[in-house]
Amino acid sequence: MVALAFVVVVGVLSVWISGSSSPTTGYDVSYPQCSGSYPSNPLFGIVGVNGGLASNANRCLSGELDWARDARGQKRPTQPPLSLYIDTGNPGGHHVADWPSGGTALPYGSCNGLLTNACSYFYGAQRAATPTAWSLRSTPSRPRPRPGGSTSS
Repeated sequence: MVALAFVVVVGVLSVWISGSSSPTTGYDVSYPQCSGSYPSNPLFGIVGVNGGLASNANRCLSGELDWARDARGQKRPTQPPLSLYIDTGNPGGHHVADWPSGGTALPYGSCNGLLTNACSYFYGAQRAATPTAWSLRSTPSRPRPRPGGSTSS
């Protein structure tokens, strides 16, 4: 018991004296953070690739990707240093010209042109499949994380 207490005290003192510790928090950054600074020492970063709507570019995407690639990632549960998300910007009950009018999406059922889960699914799928400025923009050439822990350039 005394040995365990000694190890804990030495560990706490080491962190305190060095003034640093391992990161313990992951962060989500996207276009709203463009005018500010990003959190320091993240465990992992989740980056929004577009500007809030599927057709809007995130003008800070390149810098946000660089920031997240420098994170360590988490071993258990597994969380890579960098993850991405796309906000498809479902317009809900507002009438838009490209709202779907039909089709079937399992497990959501049939889209009838109204605000249903099936129509929302189709709208999001259309947004994700449409090339936009953010998907055509190139980012700096750095090794990219790949499944299994290896990297590619």
